[in-house]
Amino acid sequence: QRAHFNLGVVYLNLKEYHKAVEQFEEATNLVPDYAEAYVNLGRAYEGLHMDRQARRAYEKAVEFAPNSPQAQLILGKLLYRTGKRSAAAKAFKEVMRLAPNSDFAKEARRYL
Repeated sequence: QRAHFNLGVVYLNLKEYHKAVEQFEEATNLVPDYAEAYVNLGRAYEGLHMDRQARRAYEKAVEFAPNSPQAQLILGKLLYRTGKRSAAAKAFKEVMRLAPNSDFAKEARRYL
């Protein structure tokens, strides 16, 4: 699974989003609770302008890593960008609860 994840990161950085999606999907098939892979899967879907799929991936990341301010923040940013302001605010508040003095919380505060 780590090889698929690492290759997915390479493709993500190269903006080869379709290939990145394939690798992160494979990583999450092998390890269904691989939260970090779901975060990057969501990023790849966002690169393809597939917001619904990105949201599902980010929600999976939050499901498997509920105490991750990064997962909460990235979900909140997508929700905000797609007009789901109330749900976004909930995610941003969770970021601030989880890591009040972090850079994640600083960024979340800018949306509230």
